[in-house]
Amino acid sequence: MPAFVIAIAAVVTVLTGGWVLQSRARVHVAVASFWFDEAPFTIDGFVPARGGGPVTPDEMALVQRVAWTELRGAYAGLRVRFVAAPDTMYRIRVMQSLPLPPWSPFRRGFAAAGESRAVRPIGGRGAVSFSVIANNALAYAPPEATRGQVLEGIGRGLGRVAAHEFAHQFLPTLDIHASRDRGSYEYWSAGRREQYYEPLHWDIAWPRLVERLGRAELSGAATP
Repeated sequence: MPAFVIAIAAVVTVLTGGWVLQSRARVHVAVASFWFDEAPFTIDGFVPARGGGPVTPDEMALVQRVAWTELRGAYAGLRVRFVAAPDTMYRIRVMQSLPLPPWSPFRRGFAAAGESRAVRPIGGRGAVSFSVIANNALAYAPPEATRGQVLEGIGRGLGRVAAHEFAHQFLPTLDIHASRDRGSYEYWSAGRREQYYEPLHWDIAWPRLVERLGRAELSGAATP
């Protein structure tokens, strides 16, 4: 075979391979895990004014449903899919409370709503505290709020904190806490009314999330 034919074939192969890799990149969908511990969850201070008694399985199902809706809504339009199986690169687990190391400043009277650690290039790990979110949802509930509305507030808080923690994992070099917008997912504290009972939106992290994950409508991938 003539040398120039071989050269042309090699160029075509390289270009074709590059096109295939780019096509795969455009349709790639990140997969992230979000799940609840099996242990029963309790809510301190769920007093008779809110209906009293333990959280029933049906009520817990409501909390989880709202949490999933909030998390998926936060990332709607991006190439990311959330699943309940805890075996992906990015993971957030809902626990009754977060175990704190001896050096943690939160041992001095404060508890964390969530935490994450990103480990490039293998993903990230994190958790959300059910106790902190539930107590905050009670504390910031309107006086006339029903038990069901407080439960929905807990679900919103859990899903929104998870969205915040996933942003830490997806964007490990961005200080998302630099946002001062109390109505944003990036805001540094979950101890505010907006987290549970008002709409939230992205602030400084959104352009970077679009860059990092890509838009679902451009890839043909289904939104979560």
